[in-house]
Amino acid sequence: ILLGACGSNEPVDSQDQPVIPKSEPMDIMQGELTIDRSDDRPPQRKQLNAGDEAKRHIADYRERLETAEGEEAAALWFSMGNLYRQKLGDYEAAAQSYEAILADYPDWSRISEVYTQLVTAYENLQDHANVRDICIKMKRHYPPESSEYKFADAKLQGEL
Repeated sequence: ILLGACGSNEPVDSQDQPVIPKSEPMDIMQGELTIDRSDDRPPQRKQLNAGDEAKRHIADYRERLETAEGEEAAALWFSMGNLYRQKLGDYEAAAQSYEAILADYPDWSRISEVYTQLVTAYENLQDHANVRDICIKMKRHYPPESSEYKFADAKLQGEL
Protein backbone atom coordinates (compact mmCIF):
# COMPACT_ATOMS: atom_id res chain seq x y z
CA ILE A 1 0.00 0.00 0.00
CA LEU A 2 1.30 3.39 -1.04
CA LEU A 3 0.14 6.93 -0.35
CA GLY A 4 -1.67 8.75 -3.13
CA ALA A 5 0.13 10.98 -5.60
CA CYS A 6 0.56 14.71 -5.01
CA GLY A 7 0.70 14.42 -1.26
CA SER A 8 -2.68 12.75 -0.78
CA ASN A 9 -2.91 10.62 2.35
CA GLU A 10 -5.40 8.22 0.82
CA PRO A 11 -3.92 4.70 0.54
CA VAL A 12 -3.56 3.50 -3.06
CA ASP A 13 -2.34 0.33 -4.75
CA SER A 14 0.54 0.11 -7.22
CA GLN A 15 -1.74 1.37 -10.03
CA ASP A 16 -2.63 4.50 -8.01
CA GLN A 17 -6.12 3.15 -7.27
CA PRO A 18 -7.63 3.77 -3.81
CA VAL A 19 -7.42 0.78 -1.50
CA ILE A 20 -10.76 -0.31 -0.10
CA PRO A 21 -10.81 -2.36 3.08
CA LYS A 22 -11.57 -6.09 2.62
CA SER A 23 -14.43 -5.82 5.12
CA GLU A 24 -16.64 -4.22 2.46
CA PRO A 25 -19.20 -6.46 0.74
CA MET A 26 -18.57 -8.05 -2.63
CA ASP A 27 -19.68 -6.10 -5.73
CA ILE A 28 -20.78 -2.91 -4.03
CA MET A 29 -21.98 0.31 -5.63
CA GLN A 30 -20.27 3.54 -4.63
CA GLY A 31 -21.71 6.53 -6.42
CA GLU A 32 -21.05 5.91 -10.10
CA LEU A 33 -18.33 3.31 -9.59
CA THR A 34 -18.65 -0.46 -9.30
CA ILE A 35 -16.06 -2.26 -7.22
CA ASP A 36 -15.46 -5.83 -8.29
CA ARG A 37 -14.21 -8.04 -5.44
CA SER A 38 -14.75 -11.42 -7.08
CA ASP A 39 -11.20 -12.53 -6.22
CA ASP A 40 -8.13 -11.27 -4.33
CA ARG A 41 -6.95 -8.92 -7.08
CA PRO A 42 -7.00 -5.19 -6.37
CA PRO A 43 -10.44 -3.65 -7.00
CA GLN A 44 -11.23 -2.97 -10.63
CA ARG A 45 -13.18 0.24 -11.12
CA LYS A 46 -15.49 0.71 -14.07
CA GLN A 47 -17.32 3.93 -14.82
CA LEU A 48 -21.03 3.36 -15.09
CA ASN A 49 -22.33 6.07 -17.36
CA ALA A 50 -25.83 5.43 -18.67
CA GLY A 51 -25.51 8.22 -21.24
CA ASP A 52 -22.36 6.76 -22.79
CA GLU A 53 -23.89 3.29 -22.78
CA ALA A 54 -27.05 4.60 -24.49
CA LYS A 55 -24.98 6.44 -27.12
CA ARG A 56 -23.04 3.25 -27.81
CA HIS A 57 -26.27 1.29 -28.33
CA ILE A 58 -27.71 4.02 -30.56
CA ALA A 59 -24.59 3.97 -32.74
CA ASP A 60 -24.88 0.18 -33.01
CA TYR A 61 -28.58 0.42 -33.93
CA ARG A 62 -27.88 3.07 -36.58
CA GLU A 63 -25.29 0.78 -38.15
CA ARG A 64 -27.71 -2.15 -38.09
CA LEU A 65 -30.40 0.01 -39.72
CA GLU A 66 -28.33 0.10 -42.89
CA THR A 67 -29.30 -3.49 -43.64
CA ALA A 68 -32.41 -3.98 -41.50
CA GLU A 69 -35.90 -4.21 -42.97
CA GLY A 70 -39.48 -4.43 -41.77
CA GLU A 71 -40.07 -5.48 -38.18
CA GLU A 72 -36.37 -5.38 -37.34
CA ALA A 73 -35.90 -1.84 -38.67
CA ALA A 74 -39.00 -0.60 -36.84
CA ALA A 75 -37.79 -2.22 -33.62
CA LEU A 76 -34.37 -0.57 -33.99
CA TRP A 77 -35.96 2.87 -34.51
CA PHE A 78 -38.21 2.26 -31.50
CA SER A 79 -35.29 1.21 -29.30
CA MET A 80 -33.33 4.30 -30.35
CA GLY A 81 -36.31 6.52 -29.57
CA ASN A 82 -36.64 4.95 -26.14
CA LEU A 83 -32.94 5.41 -25.40
CA TYR A 84 -33.04 9.04 -26.50
CA ARG A 85 -36.12 9.66 -24.36
CA GLN A 86 -35.36 7.61 -21.25
CA LYS A 87 -31.57 7.65 -20.95
CA LEU A 88 -30.52 10.86 -22.70
CA GLY A 89 -33.58 13.06 -22.19
CA ASP A 90 -33.30 14.06 -25.86
CA TYR A 91 -36.99 14.32 -26.71
CA GLU A 92 -36.36 15.87 -30.12
CA ALA A 93 -34.25 12.89 -31.25
CA ALA A 94 -36.78 10.52 -29.67
CA ALA A 95 -39.60 12.17 -31.62
CA GLN A 96 -37.61 11.88 -34.85
CA SER A 97 -37.07 8.17 -34.24
CA TYR A 98 -40.76 7.56 -33.55
CA GLU A 99 -41.78 9.68 -36.55
CA ALA A 100 -39.54 7.50 -38.77
CA ILE A 101 -41.59 4.47 -37.70
CA LEU A 102 -44.90 6.21 -38.44
CA ALA A 103 -43.64 7.23 -41.88
CA ASP A 104 -41.96 3.98 -42.93
CA TYR A 105 -43.66 1.24 -40.87
CA PRO A 106 -47.24 2.43 -40.15
CA ASP A 107 -48.47 -1.16 -39.82
CA TRP A 108 -45.78 -2.26 -37.37
CA SER A 109 -47.11 -4.59 -34.68
CA ARG A 110 -46.24 -2.11 -31.89
CA ILE A 111 -47.43 1.06 -33.62
CA SER A 112 -49.80 1.96 -30.77
CA GLU A 113 -46.79 2.26 -28.46
CA VAL A 114 -45.09 4.48 -31.02
CA TYR A 115 -48.04 6.86 -30.99
CA THR A 116 -48.12 7.12 -27.20
CA GLN A 117 -44.34 7.54 -26.89
CA LEU A 118 -44.45 10.21 -29.57
CA VAL A 119 -47.17 12.08 -27.68
CA THR A 120 -45.00 11.88 -24.54
CA ALA A 121 -41.94 13.17 -26.39
CA TYR A 122 -43.86 16.12 -27.84
CA GLU A 123 -45.39 16.88 -24.45
CA ASN A 124 -41.91 17.05 -22.93
CA LEU A 125 -40.92 19.43 -25.71
CA GLN A 126 -44.09 21.44 -24.98
CA ASP A 127 -44.92 21.07 -28.65
CA HIS A 128 -48.70 21.22 -28.33
CA ALA A 129 -49.29 21.43 -32.08
CA ASN A 130 -47.58 18.09 -32.68
CA VAL A 131 -49.32 16.51 -29.67
CA ARG A 132 -52.61 17.58 -31.26
CA ASP A 133 -51.56 16.30 -34.72
CA ILE A 134 -50.52 12.89 -33.39
CA CYS A 135 -53.75 12.53 -31.41
CA ILE A 136 -55.75 13.35 -34.55
CA LYS A 137 -53.76 10.70 -36.46
CA MET A 138 -54.49 8.21 -33.68
CA LYS A 139 -58.21 8.89 -33.89
CA ARG A 140 -58.10 8.32 -37.66
CA HIS A 141 -56.05 5.13 -37.28
CA TYR A 142 -58.04 3.40 -34.50
CA PRO A 143 -61.72 2.55 -34.07
CA PRO A 144 -63.68 4.66 -31.53
CA GLU A 145 -64.01 1.75 -29.07
CA SER A 146 -60.22 1.21 -28.86
CA SER A 147 -58.11 2.37 -25.92
CA GLU A 148 -55.83 4.21 -28.36
CA TYR A 149 -58.73 6.24 -29.73
CA LYS A 150 -59.98 7.00 -26.22
CA PHE A 151 -56.47 8.05 -25.13
CA ALA A 152 -56.15 10.42 -28.10
CA ASP A 153 -59.64 11.81 -27.60
CA ALA A 154 -58.96 12.45 -23.89
CA LYS A 155 -55.70 14.26 -24.79
CA LEU A 156 -57.53 16.42 -27.32
CA GLN A 157 -60.24 17.20 -24.77
CA GLY A 158 -57.59 18.14 -22.20
CA GLU A 159 -58.61 15.35 -19.83
CA LEU A 160 -55.12 13.81 -19.61
